[in-house]
Amino acid sequence: MPYWLSNGEAESLEGLVNLTDEIADQAHDRHGVDCLLDGEDESCECEKPGHFHSGVPGILAHTKDGRLAPGAKVERCDLCQRYPTDEAALKKMQELGHGPS
Repeated sequence: MPYWLSNGEAESLEGLVNLTDEIADQAHDRHGVDCLLDGEDESCECEKPGHFHSGVPGILAHTKDGRLAPGAKVERCDLCQRYPTDEAALKKMQELGHGPS
């Protein structure tokens, strides 16, 4: 059953949207963090090709032939924060068979 917002609810919701836009603007201006969702490119920087592209969204690690490179450190991506800690990211890499057990 559809729910229709009352005028007061719609105004409150619009106020929250404006507030989050302001917070996103400040995050960009002060810290260089781009956290606006534009709907076009939903991939995070950690998913783009590069030296620390692990092949697992949310995890930064240098890999070679689908496994962790010798001496490589596993870190969670601080931008998308798909994992709560670096240890959780390492555990996921191990579960997927990409790292040491």
